[in-house]
Amino acid sequence: MFTDFHLVIGTFNSLALVILNFLEGVTLLILMIHILFPISYEGFHLYRKSLLNRMKVILLFILVADIVVYILFPVNYYLPFRIAPYLRVVFFILNNREL
Repeated sequence: MFTDFHLVIGTFNSLALVILNFLEGVTLLILMIHILFPISYEGFHLYRKSLLNRMKVILLFILVADIVVYILFPVNYYLPFRIAPYLRVVFFILNNREL
């Protein structure tokens, strides 16, 4: 008649991590399309002349590296600090700045 709440809470935590990682992957895909797609219609020689575009690409590579490290070391004890949320804020600022 007793329910093992550790099992229930652990299941909810695992489900939350799966959902959050899926959303992080979707966000990364949207950012990659938004940043790298203009190369196809501007051309690489025009795209790389802008300092803002080069900064976005460098920050995108840092974001990908952060996510890869997070995937390779899934235990949170080894990764007390992640830079991905801060980079998303920087992307938001950079994209609103060019409007």
